[in-house]
Amino acid sequence: MNFSMQTIEAAEGKGEKPLLLVHGSDDRVVPSFDARVLADAHGSADLRIIDGATHRLRFDPRTTAVLIGWLDRIKRVAYQKNEPNSFTNGGQ
Repeated sequence: MNFSMQTIEAAEGKGEKPLLLVHGSDDRVVPSFDARVLADAHGSADLRIIDGATHRLRFDPRTTAVLIGWLDRIKRVAYQKNEPNSFTNGGQ
């Protein structure tokens, strides 16, 4: 693993908070196993493995599509629950 136990502990018990983890299947810097460990520690994280993507995800347009789709879904869920948060009321 490339991260500390402190990272895992920070994710544990945060299942009520939305978390998106995006990882490239061809990442040679950080193994996808690490993302899976974090997702499991969180409890309800949305883990997306982008097929063929490397460690430089920010340059892959699929990453942007995944992020925008996820943010839209989180916004809709929060709106349906009528939960005030930064997505639905401009951070007020």
